[in-house]
Amino acid sequence: VGYSLERLYDPSALPHFINAEPVLNEVASFVRYTNTYKGDGAATQIFGEVDSSQLQAILDYHTPGGVGATRHSAKLTLRHSPEWEKWNGFASQWKSQVEFAEFVEENMIDILEPEGAKLLEMVTNFQSNRTVTFASKVNIRNGTIAMTFNDEEDPKATGQVGIPQRLTLALAVYDGEGREEVHALVRHRVESGKLRLMIKIDNAATKKRDAFKRICAAVGAATKVDVLQGSAHSTAGSARINRSSGY
Repeated sequence: VGYSLERLYDPSALPHFINAEPVLNEVASFVRYTNTYKGDGAATQIFGEVDSSQLQAILDYHTPGGVGATRHSAKLTLRHSPEWEKWNGFASQWKSQVEFAEFVEENMIDILEPEGAKLLEMVTNFQSNRTVTFASKVNIRNGTIAMTFNDEEDPKATGQVGIPQRLTLALAVYDGEGREEVHALVRHRVESGKLRLMIKIDNAATKKRDAFKRICAAVGAATKVDVLQGSAHSTAGSARINRSSGY
């Protein structure tokens, strides 16, 4: 009778590697977790992908001379700040004068320029002149457009309301980060005498990319691990790197 020797798998035995992937939502927690487990007999690599606003630290990555298990990682999911989501959610949509005025009034704390008194004057004019027909406009040198209107109930009554062409906002792109200046363009059009207004955030994608890179730089400095711009895994499961972060 022949015999053969086989290795039996013991399902109760612990693996020789850590199999974990916590998802964190705070930069400090991500750095602390990475520093706790990095270099534990394996290489560590951090990847950052701006489109998904995520960083991933693989704590048992490959080395130039060997293959890592890649079973232990930590993921940081950055959340946009409430004010960033609010302004970007309102932007790029045509609004009535009243809707525009109410939004500006509710979020005036985020506006650096024009000053509050000028904005309150615009808001008051918009809210008190709901049944008017807008006609001509005049460009004023101080960056304001003066819209002339006629009262629908009293055609002889006319007036003007000033609309800023630009707003300077103080917004944080990501929750927990400091606020920075963000410029917004104010677009307007008149349809059948009714005024429509729209806010366009100037270079929103660039602001997001720059804020993400700053976070990557801070994480790299705190962990002493270079952050590569890209994703750790493609759809096929292999590593994909767009370019080195250069930090």
